[in-house]
Amino acid sequence: MQSCSSSVETSNVSSLADEYVQRASDLLMQACCAELGSDASFTELEARLYDRANEAVRRQIEARLRQIEDAHTEQVLVDGKRYRRHEPGVVSYHTLVGEVRVQRWTYREIGVRNGPTVVPLELAAGLILRSTPALAFSIAQGYAAMPTREYEAQMKAAYRTLPTHATVERLARGVGGCAGQDVVKIEALVRTTEELPADAHALAVSLDRTAVAMAEERPPNTPPNSARRPRMKPYRRRPPDPIDVNWRMIYVGTVSVVDANGDVITTRKYHATPEEETDEIMKRMMADVTHARSTKMLPVVVVQDGAPEMWNVVRSALRRNRVNRWTEIIDRFHVNERLAAALELIEPDQVIRRRRLQKWQQQLDRNDRASHRIAKWLESTWYAMPRQNRKWAALGGHVAYLCSYAPKMKYAAYRRAGFPIGSGAVEGACKSLVAARAKRSGQRWKQDGLTAALTLRSLDQSGRLPRFWRHFSRRFSAHIQATL
Repeated sequence: MQSCSSSVETSNVSSLADEYVQRASDLLMQACCAELGSDASFTELEARLYDRANEAVRRQIEARLRQIEDAHTEQVLVDGKRYRRHEPGVVSYHTLVGEVRVQRWTYREIGVRNGPTVVPLELAAGLILRSTPALAFSIAQGYAAMPTREYEAQMKAAYRTLPTHATVERLARGVGGCAGQDVVKIEALVRTTEELPADAHALAVSLDRTAVAMAEERPPNTPPNSARRPRMKPYRRRPPDPIDVNWRMIYVGTVSVVDANGDVITTRKYHATPEEETDEIMKRMMADVTHARSTKMLPVVVVQDGAPEMWNVVRSALRRNRVNRWTEIIDRFHVNERLAAALELIEPDQVIRRRRLQKWQQQLDRNDRASHRIAKWLESTWYAMPRQNRKWAALGGHVAYLCSYAPKMKYAAYRRAGFPIGSGAVEGACKSLVAARAKRSGQRWKQDGLTAALTLRSLDQSGRLPRFWRHFSRRFSAHIQATL
């Protein structure tokens, strides 16, 4: 009987809300028609409705913030600590529908000489860097996906009223920077709510690198490291500090859950900027591995190219996290590239090369010993080649690669075991996570901006940003209690 009563009350509240919304929409239409007249086109009417609706929402947000501020007394408790009014001020806050101005007080902790000051209004409303939560989340998601100029253009097309470009850029970097500080702690909380897919068969771990253009300060009295176009017009203000654009390596890591066919079900993506080492990225990746294996003891597969330093980093991380057994696989695409390059150095006939490469690929798919036989054949061919031949050194590099990694090329066994044989997840992450966002034409980055953008983008592309935000937004709020 109680549930029925609750259902009726919910229905009544919903009906009342619908009635209020209908009244508001009727009044909004009347206001727009009064402004435009009866001859206005539908296009004009639609644009004016959006504009007036935004203004109505902006006024309500401003009124609500003032109401929250007016409820605060001379002294307040902020998370149990007592604060007293310190200084008044009129401050602008940013929303999706324009700027609001509120007169509010700062408060200083009682009993502490020159103690910290807080703004109870911002903490009570959960305002983030002087922006409303909705605007902050919108900017965070936009900055993860695209440059701020493109984000602003999209929001303008959606009839939203954003702050100035400089403010949007400041908010984006500020929110992304704070997210980067909290990402390890909050990811641990988000991870506990994630369930392993029912058809999970194995975990695939991969690590790779890609380069990004970084704008770095040039040491004094040092010439530029690349040609610069001379500036024809004089600076009206002080010229900026000289910089050099250097390409720096970014680590990209993935942890994928695969099914019994070796196909990826879900992937978590990570990055480490040029100033960061691999320790943090591997800790976060191994936390995913540990969490997944706590539910089901899945086999771990490491699929990468042949860079030895990448293998050493992953092996050390697995051992530190008590993963005693794993399978190491050389990415099949890189192997095919090596075989094709070696054949070009040996066989001048293109038709014969193509047939032999197809035969080798078929053998690799069917026989686990094929990689050893192919490597030995190439090695014997290399030994028979005169050292004076200009192709000798290049072929030797391919032979050394194939001989050393032949034990990791048992693709027939890997397919039978349901393991992936390609590092497509991490190769794709290098493009989707880093290249598509940070390697656009003319882009160059500073450390703070790159960290902010890629932190938000990795969370977004890993499907974690909304859940991350629920925890992250609490950083900017507190329990405020008025006192006498």
